[in-house]
Amino acid sequence: MKALGGLANFAWGINKLEYGVEWKDSEEFAATLYRRGMPPVDIPSLTTANLDQVLTPLLKSNSMLPSSQANDQGRNLHFFVCTHGERDCRCGAVGVEVANALREELNRLKTPDGTVDGWSFKVGEVGHVGGHKFAANVLVYPEGHWYGNLRPSDIPSFVRDHLDRTSTSEGIPPSTLLRKHWRGSMHLSGEEQVRQYEMATKSDSASVTSSEPVSSFNPRGGDEVIITYTSHDGKAKHPVIAKIGESLMEVATRAQLEGIEGVCEGKLECATCHVYLSQNPLPAPVPKMFDEEEDMLEYALFRNEAESRLGCQIQVTKELAKWNQEGGVIRLPRY
Repeated sequence: MKALGGLANFAWGINKLEYGVEWKDSEEFAATLYRRGMPPVDIPSLTTANLDQVLTPLLKSNSMLPSSQANDQGRNLHFFVCTHGERDCRCGAVGVEVANALREELNRLKTPDGTVDGWSFKVGEVGHVGGHKFAANVLVYPEGHWYGNLRPSDIPSFVRDHLDRTSTSEGIPPSTLLRKHWRGSMHLSGEEQVRQYEMATKSDSASVTSSEPVSSFNPRGGDEVIITYTSHDGKAKHPVIAKIGESLMEVATRAQLEGIEGVCEGKLECATCHVYLSQNPLPAPVPKMFDEEEDMLEYALFRNEAESRLGCQIQVTKELAKWNQEGGVIRLPRY
């Protein structure tokens, strides 16, 4: 399909397909065939038995339309958001929020003819696409771009950049916002994606690694201490100014440390603030774990029975900061 310039999205359900086709003994899918510069084609029923019969006529007409016709017939934007909460709570929480934000924004911009600036649009929710730590993940067709780490507040600019065509089908989007969230393009090889990303970002400000503590919040009174987080591989240290009484989750998310999401905002409904507290040189001076935290840690990847805790349940204290400064390690998760 990629060789022919096409991308496909398959939608299926346990009992019925999206287009009302009953589930049968063999695999059967409803499909949408996307071709850049051409309108999408909905296929109500696609099976291994009818694959050639259905696709061959479509692929024979695969040649790209002239640009003047493409502007009229290819103005489609379909957004698919991973909301697979049973696979990972991050997708189920922030993914649903982003899907709803997309619908609200597109409906707000919609004109009486049902389009947005002449663009036809669709918002769908899909299952596992990989990379839960990048939730919310959004796939955009017919371009085939993947985006990650989107939040509802990003959506107005995200939609506008696509409508303005600052996102192109030929490579990495030039828009700063889109490039920040870009995870790749389905129609490009891995090597080509790396090459284009390096070209697009070569003029960006170089990131600076500093041993100085990061302060990214407005003081609200109270004592301040330094809490140093260690990367999952032990190679990087991240000193952050923290306030007594804050949770390790709040400190890490404010400093935007990789691996800490805090999707449920400390309500003990996920494990996205998972951290490791070393037992050497001494165990961390923190409260005993409650059953609710123990239960939620079952969802943490690469849990360590001796060291794993939820950052939302660990408050910053002077004792914890002293333990940290004297060699106690607060290690970030890999995912």
